[in-house]
Amino acid sequence: MKNVFVIMLAVLALGSCKKLKQLTVFEAKYDVDLVIPANSLINIPISVLSPDMNTNIKETVEANDSRIDKLESVKIKSITLLVTSPSGKTFSFLKDAEIYLGADGMPEVLIAVKQNIPNSVGSELQLDVTDTELLNYIKKDKITFRANVTTDEVLTQNVSIKAKTVFLLDAKILGL
Repeated sequence: MKNVFVIMLAVLALGSCKKLKQLTVFEAKYDVDLVIPANSLINIPISVLSPDMNTNIKETVEANDSRIDKLESVKIKSITLLVTSPSGKTFSFLKDAEIYLGADGMPEVLIAVKQNIPNSVGSELQLDVTDTELLNYIKKDKITFRANVTTDEVLTQNVSIKAKTVFLLDAKILGL
C-alpha cells in the first residue's frame, strides 16, 4: 500500500511540473506589412523587405512575469499571410513564399515557407514554419522580415500583405 501511495505521489508531482512548465511558455505577436510590387516577372523570386520593427521584448516578457535573462527558447509558432489590398485579391498569383528573419549582427534565417501554392488558395495563407531557435534574434531591439516570393502570374498592381507572426517564448521560472 505504501508503494502505491509513493507511485501516486510521484505521478501527481510529475503532472504538476508539466503544468507549471506550460505556465512558462507565452506568445509574442508581430504584424508585418509587406508590399509585393506590380511586375511582369514570372517564376523569378522577388525579395520584399519590411522596415525595422521594435521587438519590445522586455515589455512582453515582463508582462508575463519574467525577465529577458530567463528566456531559454524562442521559436516561431505560426505565420499567416493575409492579402489586405487590392480588395478581393487572393494568393492565386503566388507559386512559392519564404519568410526570413534578420536582426543587427545576425545572419538572416528562414522561418517559414510554402511551396507549390495552389491557384485555389484564398486571401489567407498559412505557411509551414521551421523549428529554428530564434532567441538571439528576438532579444535584439529591432528585427526585420524579408519575404522571398515567386509568382506564377503577372501583377498589374501592387499587392499589400499582412504577415501575422506568432512567436513562442519559453522562460525559466522556478527552475523548471
